[in-house]
Amino acid sequence: MMMDQHNVFPNITVLLHPDLLSVLRTRPGDTTDECWLDIFNFDRVGASAPRNKPMKLEVPLDSMAFGTVFNQDFDMLRTAQRGLHQPGFSRITLSQEESRILNNQLALERYLGISPSEIEGDLP
Repeated sequence: MMMDQHNVFPNITVLLHPDLLSVLRTRPGDTTDECWLDIFNFDRVGASAPRNKPMKLEVPLDSMAFGTVFNQDFDMLRTAQRGLHQPGFSRITLSQEESRILNNQLALERYLGISPSEIEGDLP
């Protein structure tokens, strides 16, 4: 099976298959332990195929099988998120891609003249 993956900085992934285009977008949730994952699937069809109206579903993560790879990814994310709350956790090592996100955030803070503590608190 052939697939190309393109990561669009920082929260969009485009997956190209011979007969399918998938776009995954993550968005923050209400808390630091929650997020939204939007999945857009575009199937290849013939030029004369009827057009279908796009479908919008909100699916709780535990209520549907998303396929072997996605299910494994979601399980890994749950485990990693739980690890961030462990009492002995005091330091994290970022990947090259994650370091780019952190550096972008730091550059924005410098440009805006704010310190990280000013953007981490609850909003009024």
